[in-house]
Amino acid sequence: EVTGLVKEDVDLKHGSIKFAGSRLKASRCIPIGEDLARVARQYVAWQRRNGAHSEFFYSRLDGKEISPRALRAYFERVRRRAGITGYRESSQRPCLRDLRATFVVHRITSWIKSKGDLNRMLPAMGAYIGNVGLESMDRYLQFTPERFQSALNKLSPQKYHTNWRENLTLL
Repeated sequence: EVTGLVKEDVDLKHGSIKFAGSRLKASRCIPIGEDLARVARQYVAWQRRNGAHSEFFYSRLDGKEISPRALRAYFERVRRRAGITGYRESSQRPCLRDLRATFVVHRITSWIKSKGDLNRMLPAMGAYIGNVGLESMDRYLQFTPERFQSALNKLSPQKYHTNWRENLTLL
């Protein structure tokens, strides 16, 4: 989504970014914090100094769009240079899309610690990241640390479906 942003979609004065909808994501306008807006303004100033002219907010110096493939490759180089490897002995390495899940899980963790209303916050988070349905937030709940399971069970109690394996009289 970020590589396709055009300059008109980014409002640094009012602190918002508009994302166009896609097959997988809903269109939305999200607020950004002052820290991100400040860094984005520095980036825009850097582009001007280097003579980059493009319709895209993030572009190569020649003005062309940064391809998602190039962005993934750059992330991979930065990850390797930083010495970030997979979890413990896992063969899977962190990738760019993991940043979204990390952000969401940290927000959920923060809301649980502050006793926030997850019934209200999860739909808002789903809309913020462009998910179309609430069900899409389920995968992020799976990554939430086990110590929060009791709070999650209160939010979404287990449905009591009879399973033949659990019913000894059926065996």
